[in-house]
Amino acid sequence: MGKSVYGSAVMAACGLAAASVLVWPMPSAAQQVDSAALTECLVAKTAQNHIDAMKRLMISALQDDSEKLRAEATSYGSIIVQLAIDNCNIPASQLTDPAVDDTIARYGEKIGEKIMTDAFTRIK
Repeated sequence: MGKSVYGSAVMAACGLAAASVLVWPMPSAAQQVDSAALTECLVAKTAQNHIDAMKRLMISALQDDSEKLRAEATSYGSIIVQLAIDNCNIPASQLTDPAVDDTIARYGEKIGEKIMTDAFTRIK
C-alpha cells in the first residue's frame, strides 16, 4: 500500500512537472521518442543535483504545501528536461511527445525509489 501511494504521488508530481515545463509550442512533425531508451539515459546521467531536486519535490509533497510543490515541480521539470536535451539527445521539438511525459514519470519513480531505499539503508 505504501509503495502504491508513494508511486501515485511521485507520478502526479512528475506529471505536474512535465506539464509545467512543456508550455511552449513545438512543431508536431518530430519523430517519436523511445521512452525506454530515454528513461535509461536519464537514469544513467543522473547527478546529485537531479536527486536533490527530487528530494525537494518529495518533501514539499509530503508537507502538503501546494504552492511550494508547484514551484518545486516546475524546477524539477526544468532540470529533467535540460538533462534530456543536454545529455540524452532529445531535441526540444520532441518534448511534446506523450512518451516524454511517461518517461519523466517513470524516471521520477526510479529516482524516488532510490532516494527511499538509500534513506532506509541509513536507518538500519
